[in-house]
Amino acid sequence: MLFSSPNRGTKHEVRPKIALVLLQNETLRMTQKTSCFQDDISDVSEPLSPLASFFEYLSEEFFEEVAAQTNLYSVQQSLKSVNTNAKEIIRLVGLQVWMGKLKFPQAKLYWSRNLSLECFSEAMTRDRFFT
Repeated sequence: MLFSSPNRGTKHEVRPKIALVLLQNETLRMTQKTSCFQDDISDVSEPLSPLASFFEYLSEEFFEEVAAQTNLYSVQQSLKSVNTNAKEIIRLVGLQVWMGKLKFPQAKLYWSRNLSLECFSEAMTRDRFFT
């Protein structure tokens, strides 16, 4: 065993100098790997698209679970399922992000034909959004 001391005969005693050297080496290795300031940036990949960055934080499995729980909750409350899926939940979140950015005074205005925001009506109908 690396940390045992054969001279003293017990397995759990640690040689202080060896332990200190191992600790210093491990600390050095960790700081080299996790350093935010590296001189060599050749291994840096291309930046992710906004959508890819979004899915780095919230995976598709997360949205599948949200859809399943939403369906379960709707059955528990009204004895009818809203029959949603992960794709629809992702669209809902996307619409809500856009709504937060545009900040219209009323939610129904995002589907107004006068404003012609086709991305809203193509992603989800107004009635489905409010269900």
